[in-house]
Amino acid sequence: MTAKHFKSPTMITLITILFEVIDWGHFTSTSSASNPNYYFYYDSYYAVDGKKFMNDSLAFCSLTVPGFDPHWIGVDLKNLFTIFYTILYAGTNHAGFPKRNDLDYFIVGVSNRSLDVHPPVRGTLDLCAQYPDVVASKQVVRLNCSSTTPPARYVILLQPSNSTGYMSVCEFEVYGVPYGSMKYNINRCLDIKFLPLFIIFEEFKTNLLLKSPSTSSSYLTVGCGNLTAALVVDGFHDPYFSNCHCGITADTYGKPNWFKFDMKTGYNVDYIAFTSRRWEDPPTNMDFLARLSDNFTIGLTNVTSTPVRNNYPSCATWPGYVKVGSRVEMKCNANLPKYRYLIAQASPTASGKFMICELEAYEPTDASIYFIFQFSVV
Repeated sequence: MTAKHFKSPTMITLITILFEVIDWGHFTSTSSASNPNYYFYYDSYYAVDGKKFMNDSLAFCSLTVPGFDPHWIGVDLKNLFTIFYTILYAGTNHAGFPKRNDLDYFIVGVSNRSLDVHPPVRGTLDLCAQYPDVVASKQVVRLNCSSTTPPARYVILLQPSNSTGYMSVCEFEVYGVPYGSMKYNINRCLDIKFLPLFIIFEEFKTNLLLKSPSTSSSYLTVGCGNLTAALVVDGFHDPYFSNCHCGITADTYGKPNWFKFDMKTGYNVDYIAFTSRRWEDPPTNMDFLARLSDNFTIGLTNVTSTPVRNNYPSCATWPGYVKVGSRVEMKCNANLPKYRYLIAQASPTASGKFMICELEAYEPTDASIYFIFQFSVV
């Protein structure tokens, strides 16, 4: 949350400051994804890539397909948020499919249970709201959440039970604030009798690696460009290799295979989050792909020199391989002091070509830290 100073802001200005889009580029899950060929999926990532109606095709829209009821798209916000409303940018009715895009009477629910472990089931989610009407092709719909919607990490868009199964979403935006950052009743604030207005901003975890200076032992070059370390921390959790949001080394078996990131100052790292590559091709080599991240290590250092395996303090080592197309979290050694540089390195026994689609690092939260701002509403 970025706090800005305005002289005597109005309530409308204040709300504009507080209500932020909180889902661009976040990790997503879906019940299914349309697969016109082995090398392209209309995956749920396209629902949070920040692109709205780039053209009239479905090239930048997520699309679920029948046969995987219930039909849903879920967004992992990575932290607890108070959700105020969502905005849905509906896709087109694709001529190649027998049924129209069907977002009529769509449902938005929230949850705090992992979507990998507990896929959404209608009637078991906490309800944000249900849209009370049909949704036309390319329509933009805002849906306000109920005041009783609990704070949540996961936001899920679902079709009702009588839907076609085709659900095309060009963009799904979630608006809210970190849970605990607003210690007031927003309805009361609309009454100017309640002055002065106090707002408490508690400390909120931020990704220490986001867009940080980065390097790697090598990088692979493909048709879309160089898959460098910068793509590992670009903020987009797109797990498809062909979309070029993942970094990958060109090192072979037993070679260094490392990424290094400059956090610009020293931090205590509480945990890291690792997003792995998803498989675009036939599932014959799924296990081989997972083994590329076998037993990877996260290290920390204050020296600028090239990382040498086993010659830097270890944050943690992942036990085994990472499930294809998943986001996993790993606690760091709590006894380590502050370090400036973070290292991700493949195991010496892994297959080579170490790939990370997104890497995040977070420091511990000090619950005693908070900030108080006072505004006058005019």
